[in-house]
Amino acid sequence: MPSQTFFNLSEAKRKAFLETAIEEFAGRDYESASISRIVATLGIAKGSVYQYFEDKRDLYLFLIDYAAKERVAFVSGVPMPDPQQGFYRYTQWLLEMGVRFALEHPRLNQLIYQAMFGTAPFRDDMLQRLRDSSLQLIRDVIAQGIAVGEIDPDIDLDMTTYLLNVITNEFGNYLASKLAIDPQRLLAGDQAQLDNDSLRSVYSKALDFVWHGLAKRSTAH
Repeated sequence: MPSQTFFNLSEAKRKAFLETAIEEFAGRDYESASISRIVATLGIAKGSVYQYFEDKRDLYLFLIDYAAKERVAFVSGVPMPDPQQGFYRYTQWLLEMGVRFALEHPRLNQLIYQAMFGTAPFRDDMLQRLRDSSLQLIRDVIAQGIAVGEIDPDIDLDMTTYLLNVITNEFGNYLASKLAIDPQRLLAGDQAQLDNDSLRSVYSKALDFVWHGLAKRSTAH
């Protein structure tokens, strides 16, 4: 994580550093990304980076944490549906916000895709950080469902949060396969393959499963 020296930088210098580092790591895999290019773009000494971060890995993990927090802040900053519309609509909105984030913050989203699909030697550590960042948000969604009377208040909240978190974080892999989305094209910044109607259709089926489970549904007569 960053040293105090990094936080002592002026806001303008921190912003410039973050934007340049995100651009570098979002556009390349971990091995190809270069500290030298970052400092050359910024016009600073290479040693400055190592006053801010221990090494390249430390910088990259910080950027992943930063991107994950920005995604949560983005979702939290958009007006939520009226709770009276129900848990199902609220959860659908949450998934759709993920798509909006991808379209409105492509570089941060590319950085997250690099963590999910890239070849960094510590990929498991990055995936765990991304999972952890979404746990509280999912817990809040479930708690709201309980508060409005749509979810059984006797459920195991911790276990349910964990299971939905697993589904949420692994759902991207299924979505990519189902809709023939090429992660490498996303890494290159190509958002054209993200069709909102197709995405919503898959989301709806996933939400039906979460809501109704595996039990056979009764047929109306």
